[in-house]
Amino acid sequence: MNTLKGLLGILFISAFIISSVTPPFQSPDEFVHFERAYLLSDGVILANDTRAIDSKNSVTGGLIDKNLLAFMNIYQGIPFHYDKKWDPDLEISAKSLFFTDQKEWSPLPGSAVYFPLIYLPQATAIKLGQVAHLNILNTYNLAKLFSLITALLLIYLSGFFYQIPLFALSLLFFPMSLFQLSAASMDKVAFGLIFFVASLLARGLNKNKSFSISHLIWLILSFTILVSARVQLMPLYLIIFLISYVRKNPLLKISSAISLILTIVWNLWAHENVKGFNTRSVPTMDFIKIYLADPLSLLNVFATTWLSKDHWGNVVREFIGNLGWLDTPLGDIVYFILITTWIVFIYQNKEILFSYFHQIKKRNKNEFLLNLTYLFSLFLSIFLMYFILLLTFTQQPAKLIEGIQGRYFIPYGILFFYFGTYLNDTSDTEDRINKKSLYTLAALSTIVSVYVLMARYYGI
Repeated sequence: MNTLKGLLGILFISAFIISSVTPPFQSPDEFVHFERAYLLSDGVILANDTRAIDSKNSVTGGLIDKNLLAFMNIYQGIPFHYDKKWDPDLEISAKSLFFTDQKEWSPLPGSAVYFPLIYLPQATAIKLGQVAHLNILNTYNLAKLFSLITALLLIYLSGFFYQIPLFALSLLFFPMSLFQLSAASMDKVAFGLIFFVASLLARGLNKNKSFSISHLIWLILSFTILVSARVQLMPLYLIIFLISYVRKNPLLKISSAISLILTIVWNLWAHENVKGFNTRSVPTMDFIKIYLADPLSLLNVFATTWLSKDHWGNVVREFIGNLGWLDTPLGDIVYFILITTWIVFIYQNKEILFSYFHQIKKRNKNEFLLNLTYLFSLFLSIFLMYFILLLTFTQQPAKLIEGIQGRYFIPYGILFFYFGTYLNDTSDTEDRINKKSLYTLAALSTIVSVYVLMARYYGI
C-alpha cells in the first residue's frame, strides 16, 4: 500500500498543478456538469424542468443561481477559440460574484441524463461554499478539490479489496487523465468508481478470497451509481452475475438483478423526459426502424468506423491528451515520447504483466468461460458506447459514428488490466514492479500539460 500511496500522492500533486494553471470550465461539458452538481446541492434529484428555447424545440434544464450563470458566462467564450486567453480584468469580475437567492432557468440536457449521485462531492463543496459565504470562484475550486480527493480516496480504498494492478493505474498518468482529474466534471469520480468496482469484481471472481455481505453491498451500490451515469458499462452486469454463479450466492444474484432493473428504469425515464440530449434530427423510433429494416447498414457503419485509420488516430491522441475542450493538442513528437515512455514501463514489467495471463489456455472449462465472459462484457460495453453515440450524436444517414472521444476508453483500459489477476496471486506485484518509467511519465505529462495550457490560456 505504500507504493499506492506514493503514486496517488503524485497524481494529486500533478492534478493540482494542472488545475492551478487552467481557467474554470475548460474541460468538455464542464459547464453543464457543474450546473448539475449545483442542482443536487439545491436538493434537485430529477432535472426534468423542460422549457422551449425557440418556437420548435424544448430542452431540459433547471433553475441555476443567477450569479453562477454570470460566473460561467465569463468563461464561455474561451473553448474552441484559441485566440481567447485568460483576462485578468474578467478574473477580477469573477472574484466579485457570490451566490444569491435569485435563479434563472438554464438548459443542461447533457448532464440531466445522468443520475446525480456521482456529483455528490461537487455538490457538497457547493453547499459548503454557500454556507461559508465563499465567492463562486473559491467554491468552484473547492468543488475541484473535493472531487479530486474523492476520486483518489476511492482508488486507495480499492486497494483494501484487491491488489490494484499498477498497469491500470498507469493510465491515469497521461495528460488527458490528469487534466480530467484537475477539472470539476464527473470524469474524475468516475475514474475512482471504476477502480472501486473493478477491485470488487476481481475479488468476487477470485475463489481464494472471501466475498462477504459488506463486499456485496459495496459492489452493488458503487456499480449502480457508476452505471446510472455511464450507461455503456451495463454489460458488466454479466460479470456480477458470473460472480453470483462462482460464489453460489443467490443474494448477489437478486441484488444485482434489482440494480439492473433500477438502472434500466432510470435510463428509460431519462430517455422519455430529458429533452434536447439528442443532436440528430431523426427521432429515436425512426432511427431504430431504419436499421431494423436494413441491419447490414448498421454493420457497415460499425465496420467503416472501426477500420478508419483517422478514427483510431484521433482516439489514441485524445486518449493520451488533447486538452481543453479537445482544442489543445500536444504535438506529434510529444505523443510519441509519452507513449514510448509508457511502453518502456510495460516492457520493464512484462513478466509481471504476462503472469496475469499465464496458462489461461490450460485452465479448466469453468475458468475459460469466466475469462471469456469478462472479455466479452468489455467488448459488448464498447459496442454499446458506439451504438449510443450513433443513436444520439450521429446525423443520419451515417457513414461514420461521430462523437467518440479517446477519454471514453480510459475505463476500459483500467478494466482490461484487471483481466486475469483473479486467477493468480498478485499480492507481491506492487513490491516487485519497476516504477522508474512511471515516475518519468508523470513528470513528463505534468510538464507538457502545464506548457501547452500556459500557451493556450495565457499566450506564454
